[in-house]
Amino acid sequence: MEILKDKEELESLLKLANRVEVRRLLQGRIDEIQKSIEQSQKAEPSTPADAAPSVSSTTQSPPVKRPLKKITSYAWDQSDAFVKVYATNLVGVNALSATDVTCEFHSAGFNLLVNNLAGKDHQLQIVSLYGHIIPEESKIKIKSDSVLVMLKKAKKEKWEGMTEIDRKKKEKQKSEATPKADEDPSAGIMNLMKKMYDEGDDDMKRTIAKAWTESQDKKASGEGLAPM
Repeated sequence: MEILKDKEELESLLKLANRVEVRRLLQGRIDEIQKSIEQSQKAEPSTPADAAPSVSSTTQSPPVKRPLKKITSYAWDQSDAFVKVYATNLVGVNALSATDVTCEFHSAGFNLLVNNLAGKDHQLQIVSLYGHIIPEESKIKIKSDSVLVMLKKAKKEKWEGMTEIDRKKKEKQKSEATPKADEDPSAGIMNLMKKMYDEGDDDMKRTIAKAWTESQDKKASGEGLAPM
């Protein structure tokens, strides 16, 4: 470097100089050059010769997108405290890591996700349950080829279905089967027979039809009328 050569030459002249003022000027210039050299060395951090080149970590592989399979078939039962939902036919689920099998709970539903099973993601989601649950006390258990979802009931009651739709159906059926205060008592019986006819098998329908025909024949002949 030229600056080093300048410094060496000034130092040589300093040794030859006799006058005090000349020596002072030479020494001042040498000190300035030394400071300049030190500053330039600080500005350029040294890199070991055998250091491996840095590799940028900002480049990441895009997340793998797998097909999502909805779980629509499941079994369930209940106790006073829990509703148990069985997600079956998940062959190999017990071999997955804990991070691949997760379940989010909220007061009215849950969302079970089984990721990367046989090249697919599997989901069992119920948004509106028959009743409310306690999310913090609900949990899952991974079984052999299945997952058990345990829903802690918010209150002890019998669930007659899994979803809010099931609950509304039950309430409607009970409402239709119960006669109103200002309604003919026989109307409730008629509604019940109609429901039994609609939901019954062929034998049930023949039995109800026969009973209905006989009842109408009695009314027509006056046998079914109460004495005045």
